[in-house]
Amino acid sequence: MNATAFVLALVLAALQPFVTASTNDNPAVAASDDNFLAIWSSRSASSDPSLVLAAPFDRGGAPQRGAMVIGSSLSAPALVSTGHGYLAAFRTAEGVQVRHLDNDGTPLAPATTAIASTALIESDSQRRIRIVWNGVHAIVASSESAGVAGAIVEGDGNVVRNVTIAEGASLADLVSMATLSLAVVTNENRSLSARLIDDSGNVSAPLPIASEPIVGAAAASDGGRFLVVWVNDSRQLRASSIDAGGNVSAPVTLFTIGDFAALVPPALAWDGHRFMVAWGNPVPGTFGSKPAAFFLAEVTATGIGEIDIPHGGLGATALAGAEDSVAVVFIDADGQVRERVHRGRLDNAPAILSSPSLTRRRPVHP
Repeated sequence: MNATAFVLALVLAALQPFVTASTNDNPAVAASDDNFLAIWSSRSASSDPSLVLAAPFDRGGAPQRGAMVIGSSLSAPALVSTGHGYLAAFRTAEGVQVRHLDNDGTPLAPATTAIASTALIESDSQRRIRIVWNGVHAIVASSESAGVAGAIVEGDGNVVRNVTIAEGASLADLVSMATLSLAVVTNENRSLSARLIDDSGNVSAPLPIASEPIVGAAAASDGGRFLVVWVNDSRQLRASSIDAGGNVSAPVTLFTIGDFAALVPPALAWDGHRFMVAWGNPVPGTFGSKPAAFFLAEVTATGIGEIDIPHGGLGATALAGAEDSVAVVFIDADGQVRERVHRGRLDNAPAILSSPSLTRRRPVHP
């Protein structure tokens, strides 16, 4: 057994199954000046709307309080830190709503509607919501029936104006730096492009990134440029950078995913010094069913650096970066919401954020 397989064995050995009542999914995580906050969806039956729960944990990975219900959502929620609390975004029958939260996840005001309801889209993957903070305002974006819609929002959740971001496209990710944001979208032919959005809501012409069919994409910023990573149908994890002027670099292949792994969207974060990317892949040196895991590694000029394994299986995974650390929040094979903190290595054992008495074991994604 090689070192990677041994690490995975330790992670899997720590997991405890539960006979429980609810199914957790769709985690999101963000970082404030002194902690992380995770939110996720939880439902007791597939026909029920999902509750959105929030739980804070400190920079060392220690949970700070039990999970709290902050709303309900018809699709995956999103989260961002404003520097003075957090803003959570989720979809209701009225549209995409935004709610102002304290640093520990406590709601500070009722939710406000940022993007009015449009015709429902059946697939959750086509109903993605993202929210970012550009230093002055938040920008929330959502996949709607006509394309990607957006809104400029104050730090307390009040809407300034609405914008049309990309017609006939689906949102892949949204990222921001210094009053400039980047919306990454998939087009009808599954190619990848982006739009720059300034603080006034002006949207640039399309910026082509990749013409190949993609499975999913993620984006992050180091404060001077944007990095976009994606997984394509050829089982490649690829990356391109985009500067503030809209110049897109040629794609670079970071990693080729093994044949036995289901293709899932990657996750990406900036930790203050480096970009960290997570993706699904079979574990090297294993046999039989080829167990899969989410891998985490630094993006380098030549590909990726040393690999860590935050968790086994391909449950939904979210990343958030903050000063020398990256928080990894994931839904494990036993249905629990867990988190780990990476500071050059995985510092803490997986810590449970969800309630064991309220969690149903779920099939591993996808």
